[in-house]
Amino acid sequence: MNLKRALCNACLPTAFLLLFAATCLPANANFSGSDHFSAPSADWGLDSAGGAGHFDLRNGKLNFVTVAAPTINDTVQRAWIANVGDYSADWSVRVDVSIGNFPMTTEQFASLDILVENFNDVSNDFVRMVLRRDDMDARSFYADSVSNGQFTPAPVFVPTLATDATLGLSYDSATRMITAAYDADGSANGFLFHPILTVPIESGASDWNMNPTDSFQVWLVGQTQFLDVSLGQAALDNFVASGEQLLVVPEPSIVALATGLLSWPLCFARSYRHKTDNT
Repeated sequence: MNLKRALCNACLPTAFLLLFAATCLPANANFSGSDHFSAPSADWGLDSAGGAGHFDLRNGKLNFVTVAAPTINDTVQRAWIANVGDYSADWSVRVDVSIGNFPMTTEQFASLDILVENFNDVSNDFVRMVLRRDDMDARSFYADSVSNGQFTPAPVFVPTLATDATLGLSYDSATRMITAAYDADGSANGFLFHPILTVPIESGASDWNMNPTDSFQVWLVGQTQFLDVSLGQAALDNFVASGEQLLVVPEPSIVALATGLLSWPLCFARSYRHKTDNT
């Protein structure tokens, strides 16, 4: 059967593999629909978890929690299976995220992500938008892209004080570009997203080698390192998939860093299609 894997591999000295169950390709496209996490929904596939990571649907939110002793890589992923993103049409996906002010120490981090991948390519192609909290309380919006198994363009982060925000990914079918963006106050003043990373998926080193019949899949991801997370401390809400692009404005200042140059420990889940029979 097809499998999902996650590779945790950044400033840490060792790469850690987690094995994830694959999701069947939905029959209908383009991206559309929403979930406010008030009740279980058949629009999502089964969760793929590693370490102590777990999604808990409660109190009208999709909560990230740890359910055992924390490890160096506690991760959980959930795939939207109601439909897929069309290669030949515009689309966007977004989700509200919240990471609270619970106690943290050095070498700990928490992150909530929205990730879009090339569903049809066995290589590792994805773009993701992340809200991170590191060490005591260093917060940032973070975006990266992997094309053919390599980080390109360079990862980008923007420092923030936000505990709650909306993360989004937007696709322009005319230019074949995916943009990772955030709205630091969510819907409070109407959505207006700040782009921090744009990936041309049909040219150069970031070419995903997609065909017009290929498609995109979106995942929600929670991840922590050496951290106990209780109900209500980190959560996702108000997922929306749309056949329209996000409304974005230029970001005045961003900081782009290669993964190996980051000054705090990072642990990134990298998903890819693995065509192997395994039981």
